[in-house]
Amino acid sequence: MTASTMAAQIVDFRQAMERQVPAEICGVFTTEQADLDDAGTPANLTAAGQPMRALVEPGLALVALSPQRPAGSLDVQGKNAPTYALLSDPGNQIADQLGILTARSEAADILAAVSGLA
Repeated sequence: MTASTMAAQIVDFRQAMERQVPAEICGVFTTEQADLDDAGTPANLTAAGQPMRALVEPGLALVALSPQRPAGSLDVQGKNAPTYALLSDPGNQIADQLGILTARSEAADILAAVSGLA
């Protein structure tokens, strides 16, 4: 990904996913994302559309947490070449402690289990 804003990177990611994942699976995750979008951005987080470089103050590093196992996170890093560290949090323990953990919808849980993404 070479887009400079989170919003542009999200568009790129969704387009790539739609080319690779069956429509019925994309539909469930699209609905889930729309529900998250409707909930709004928490006050302490930066909204989509702001350039990534503006998120990092001097001396701080931007990181992303992934619920994937390390091998999955490494695969994402290899394919997308993010400009920030991508850390694995398979049990969502770090995300939970930071208060940024969201719950998947029931439909997404079923799809994840059936497709082996759980």
